[in-house]
Amino acid sequence: MKTSTDTDTDKRITADTMIRHPLVVPPSASAYQFYAFPLAIIETRPESQDWVLSNFIQTCFNPDHMAPVPFCHFLYDYRDNPFLTSHSMTWDWVRELVTSPTGFIAEQVQSGYYVYLSADEFYVPRRPNYQRMHFVHDMLVVGSTPDGSQFEVAGFDERGGYLTAR
Repeated sequence: MKTSTDTDTDKRITADTMIRHPLVVPPSASAYQFYAFPLAIIETRPESQDWVLSNFIQTCFNPDHMAPVPFCHFLYDYRDNPFLTSHSMTWDWVRELVTSPTGFIAEQVQSGYYVYLSADEFYVPRRPNYQRMHFVHDMLVVGSTPDGSQFEVAGFDERGGYLTAR
């Protein structure tokens, strides 16, 4: 753990100190979280603007989810993005190497990574299903305490707004 102190203020990282990565909220395209998450990360870099404008066009959104032509294609290959490096893990690898999921996620955040995962929204404040029903959904972990006791995640809230919440 990195620590530093001076005579005026103790700046030691404690279990209560949240390490948080930069994020643009809301990103320029956010109809679906799997598009919003990488854009929220890369748009922290001004030089990504031309790439974003060349690769993302939002034509329309039908709030009733009754669009006759499905324009959304979920299988986006993040490796095609010159401003984003991604790593994937298989479930076999996770089961073999990860003894504490929250500890592992905290370690990744502390190491400078954003963590894209699926989790039960029942336990995540400000989510549409918080304390109402169990619903597994994707989310992006953008911050954590060193001990993994708290996380900050990005995504859509109970009103459909894009934000981060602890």
